[in-house]
Amino acid sequence: MKTIKILVMAAVLTSTSIPLEAAVPSGASARLAYSTLAKLAGSWRSTSTKGWTEEASYVIGGKGSVVMEISRFVDTPKDSMMTAFYLDGERLLLTHFCEAKNQPRLHATEISEDGRRIRFTFLDATNLKSPGAGHMHDAEFHLIDDDHMTSRWSWFQDGTEKWMEEITSERVKSLTAAGKR
Repeated sequence: MKTIKILVMAAVLTSTSIPLEAAVPSGASARLAYSTLAKLAGSWRSTSTKGWTEEASYVIGGKGSVVMEISRFVDTPKDSMMTAFYLDGERLLLTHFCEAKNQPRLHATEISEDGRRIRFTFLDATNLKSPGAGHMHDAEFHLIDDDHMTSRWSWFQDGTEKWMEEITSERVKSLTAAGKR
């Protein structure tokens, strides 16, 4: 058993990954990550490890001060969620308008040097009925290239993570952009 733990630890330590800043990201890192998120503008289709599919639109608003994701589940298009990404001084924040009817606010705690991997951690929330009420607590975004990304969202309840889902997203190319009419 000890050998297995050592092998797993060695594999983790030698795996290739994008280094994330250890301390709170600098204002320059936050601005870089925000400008990377702004490149998401357009339409996306996503699938989750929890079994659902969604269509999402990313739009830039407030004279460039917010990147807003509006997502709708394919099976229940009337149900939607929104996530706003924005700078607050030197910090990058997100507010998630959840179908749980609460709005967790997360702040970027780690940003890769190229701004394409961003980890957010719970800061506070509105409409959270109690500290132990269920809410999105952590999120990580990996913008693989201009047309592909993944995100991971963790749901916390009663002080512990109850589940985590990974979402794989691909940009939807318009028919005109693809040269079709």
